[in-house]
Amino acid sequence: MKSKILLTTLFITALLLLALGLTGCFAAMPEGSVPPESAENADIPVAGFDMFALLKVAAGIYLLYGAVRGKGKFFENEYPKCSREKYVLIMRISSVIAGALVVADGVTGMLGVFEAGSTAQLALFWVAIGSVVAIIVINVVLTDRKAMEQARMRSEAEARRSRAHAAFDFEDDAAAKDDAENQ
Repeated sequence: MKSKILLTTLFITALLLLALGLTGCFAAMPEGSVPPESAENADIPVAGFDMFALLKVAAGIYLLYGAVRGKGKFFENEYPKCSREKYVLIMRISSVIAGALVVADGVTGMLGVFEAGSTAQLALFWVAIGSVVAIIVINVVLTDRKAMEQARMRSEAEARRSRAHAAFDFEDDAAAKDDAENQ
């Protein structure tokens, strides 16, 4: 169950990064506005801050922090196909790579290293997104679906048994027996 929640969370995060990145990279200027680089506006400082770049840096730092510690939600897999140590090692390596790429993308966006929408900026963005998606794919590939399904079936069977037992377990019978014994 935790693995499913993790996969869903990572998938939604990747989609949000993708959607926000596309809107930030391909946003057009409002009609009639003058670009800040024009000669008319050369003396006016441009006050702008790329919030999405800051979000990417924060996400990348989280990935790096989780990789260094080896703990976090994306390391919790109750049903790995390989040994737990090997699973954590693979996830740590992929988290370091993804975290470094996401931080690099965010920092270059904040510092304006690449022009918005340039090939280099888009390539770095897509490689960073691809590395985050790769973590999801690696987690799915390394999760033993059969063991997870068997555990789910066992827990459902236990729940059915406990509900069936509870349907015929009357506390009044025990109280009546106690009353009969006391008289």
